[in-house]
Amino acid sequence: MPTVPGGVSNAQGDGLTITCPATVGWPWLYVESLFERLGQPMNAGDLRDKGVEGQLSSLTGAVEAMEQQTKSLEKDNQGYQARAATLEQQLSSLKGYSREQEDARQKLAAEREFNEKFKKVQRFFRPDEADVYKQGGQLVIRMRGIKFPAGQATLTPGNYVLLSKVQQAIQTFGQPTVTIEGYTDTTEGSGSARANQALSQKRAEVVKTYLVANKTLPASRIRAAGHGPDRPLAPNTTAEGRATNRRIDVLITPVKTQ
Repeated sequence: MPTVPGGVSNAQGDGLTITCPATVGWPWLYVESLFERLGQPMNAGDLRDKGVEGQLSSLTGAVEAMEQQTKSLEKDNQGYQARAATLEQQLSSLKGYSREQEDARQKLAAEREFNEKFKKVQRFFRPDEADVYKQGGQLVIRMRGIKFPAGQATLTPGNYVLLSKVQQAIQTFGQPTVTIEGYTDTTEGSGSARANQALSQKRAEVVKTYLVANKTLPASRIRAAGHGPDRPLAPNTTAEGRATNRRIDVLITPVKTQ
């Protein structure tokens, strides 16, 4: 086998030339530097004191270790993503719970405010003038003291003091919506259900007209409804009972705050 300068031996066979390092020369130093540069980012350690097989084995081991590390990182990343999704759901639940708490707080505050106004309005009226009570989210003023002549829908001056108190009660709630309900006894309107209903409607309308004329609320916020002799408060067999049933109910619905 001939030896070329620089200590490198050449072997030939079947038309193939194989070059092997006989002594340390520049080609081997170049290959060794390549191995070292490959090994550094993979933490393969110092390869300079190892032969070719040792260096290749170290590089292969470093590659396998990096593959394992990559798989471990991917697994960790999946775990982090699952954890992030769980935390996102928990955060969404907390936001929903916070909204529910805020809604409950606002509802409680509205109920407290309504009760305070209810008690205030109750003090406006004497027992013989009106009953004041709550009906769901409404405040009802049952005007026992209002007096209509039999068969008529005329407001007499004797009703003005009571109506001014109703006006004050409505304005306690700012700009609520109001329903005026008119009623009759069973003997009015010639005893006809249709005539009684029409009369009760006229009574509700005349009260609405009074409230609008005195700037209690705009007409669009007050509705008038007649119910005839329905829902009597007293027997219609006596004059006193019939006078009680010729009445007006005022339903006040506060505006809900958002």
